[in-house]
Amino acid sequence: MGELVSRLLRGCGPALLVVAVGALGLAKADSYYGTLLRGFDAQFYYAAARSAVVSGDWDVTDDLPLGPAQGPFRTDAGAPRRADGGIKNVFPVGLSLLEGALLLPARALTVIAGGSGPAGYTRLEVGFVALGLLFVAGIGVQITFSLVRTTSTTSVAVVATVVAWLGTPLLYYTAWFPFSVHPTAFCIMALLLLLADRIPHARRSNVAVFVFAVLASALYLTRPHQSPYVLLLVAWRGAPLLRRGWRAWGPGAGAGLVVGVAAIVFQAQVHAVNVGTPALIAHGTHDHPMISGHFVSAPDVSAVLVSPARGLFWVTPVVLLALVGYVWRWRDVPWWGWASLVNAALQTTILAFWSDPGQGDSFGVRLWVEHVPVVACGLAVLAGGAFAWGRIARAVLAAVLLACVIWTLLLCACYVSDRLRTDQTHREVVSQAVALVLRR
Repeated sequence: MGELVSRLLRGCGPALLVVAVGALGLAKADSYYGTLLRGFDAQFYYAAARSAVVSGDWDVTDDLPLGPAQGPFRTDAGAPRRADGGIKNVFPVGLSLLEGALLLPARALTVIAGGSGPAGYTRLEVGFVALGLLFVAGIGVQITFSLVRTTSTTSVAVVATVVAWLGTPLLYYTAWFPFSVHPTAFCIMALLLLLADRIPHARRSNVAVFVFAVLASALYLTRPHQSPYVLLLVAWRGAPLLRRGWRAWGPGAGAGLVVGVAAIVFQAQVHAVNVGTPALIAHGTHDHPMISGHFVSAPDVSAVLVSPARGLFWVTPVVLLALVGYVWRWRDVPWWGWASLVNAALQTTILAFWSDPGQGDSFGVRLWVEHVPVVACGLAVLAGGAFAWGRIARAVLAAVLLACVIWTLLLCACYVSDRLRTDQTHREVVSQAVALVLRR
């Protein structure tokens, strides 16, 4: 029986847990809001997918106004507009490509089963795409588990992975707000990490290099801000492959380069349609507050790390606990843990220098959805040390982990019920969490 459970965990256990819990959460969110598709950014991504599948182009002007939650666009600022009057969409195309691929079979199902609402926006279609994105996030969690399992026992790897899922914004952005770009970026980054771990010793190294390049192109199309991550992995793991001679990587790299250039050109053309000019990244200074941002000279570190409504260490304290693992058990941290940590530190620092370090409407620091492997790795090596110290150390660590997860889940519930606001103090946030428990 124990062997059967172990095989299930290795095969798909964590992914099944994420999908099962996520599906229940999505059902509740759908009944709570009346739709799973809401928010500002999320509706732009989906509108682009709908435009490609239904309208046959990438211009969201005729698609975005058909969305089920128009509240974000019924403000004084309205929807961002181009000079020609069309709706300006600055978001990268990668997530929209995935959503479009999921929308195609959903459209076929709708034709068979029927559904009310504009084509592409029926409840069946939106729900089908949401479930598809949930499965993608589940794959990312399963890959994270497989990486962590190389550093610890299966049971420790399961606990570390599940706590990293529950104790970071990943739970919210899979089980309650599914149309975010971050879980998909997390899955792509986890795949890159797994491949980078195996490339130096891969038999079919050219195939591995080509697949790595395809994934790197997908990451650029989905989250271009994470492009430095690809360079970091190449720098960290490229030397052993280079020593095998150019025949071991040259053909794969050449073919991958073609794919990369094609991805860049494609993204630039899509931005040209939606912004008016070709661009590698369309985010920047615009005439609409929801899509405009810039770097500042003085970083707001406290807003990113410890602010009452967003702070990384305050809202998601398991991150801080994971960092203890990196410091205390640094010899046990694998290369991919350090590479991921360096990238997470870089991205968090960049966020501190951004004009909106709170990332707008966000539960916690949502970009840390993409850095779940960092948390899982740190927790696993920390648990390894606690196990070596005996039962008391294990019990203390388990209690602390449980407390951290409960705190994050409480704040998540506060966020969903509009009890967590950016104008609150730490004491007020604690009061809101207590009031929620006491049902006041």
